[in-house]
Amino acid sequence: MKFSLKIFICMTFVLLLFVSQASAGFFQAHVIEVVNSYTIKVLADDGVKVVRLAEVVCPSSKLGAHLCAGQAREFILKVTSGKELTIEYWATDAAGRSVCEVFLPDGSSLGKLLVAKGYALEDKQYSSSPDLSRLEGAAKRNKQGVWRHVAQAL
Repeated sequence: MKFSLKIFICMTFVLLLFVSQASAGFFQAHVIEVVNSYTIKVLADDGVKVVRLAEVVCPSSKLGAHLCAGQAREFILKVTSGKELTIEYWATDAAGRSVCEVFLPDGSSLGKLLVAKGYALEDKQYSSSPDLSRLEGAAKRNKQGVWRHVAQAL
């Protein structure tokens, strides 16, 4: 009886250790500031973090990014305001920001939503998501966000 209890305790410990390691890359947070269309500041249990959205970049000024920067900021605030976000940590970039995928309560990816709206672009150097190219192409065809300004400038 004592031997089986020890096995049970050891197996429970191993299981808890595995679960904690598997979820170690995730944390909950709230947006406190929008820096640009791919960088936000969040408040998590362990303090304020600067989060760079994984796989996306801010449109360049050549595309008229300054024209939709306010719209991008408003959109991010609208979809994140008062909501607890689930954030998956990927890495730390050269600027010291946490590179993460940010999920809204409904499970949608903030980065993918921004690309779909034309407020951010796929980061072709680091993206591994097949959806981002498709979403960016649709935003371009539909002249959404920055793509509306590009069409006007041409």
